[in-house]
Amino acid sequence: MHLGLVYSILGVVTAELIASRSGVGQLLQKYAGLFQTAEMYAVLISLPWLRG
Repeated sequence: MHLGLVYSILGVVTAELIASRSGVGQLLQKYAGLFQTAEMYAVLISLPWLRG
């Protein structure tokens, strides 16, 4: 069950990186491109709490 949840969150973020113009995936890509690693990891760590 937990592994399925992890895979589903990764799938959503990956799809968002490819297809959207805003969202968590784009935020991660922006921070990674600007070498703002603290902000990037803050978004990654907060993902479990963003799911509601």
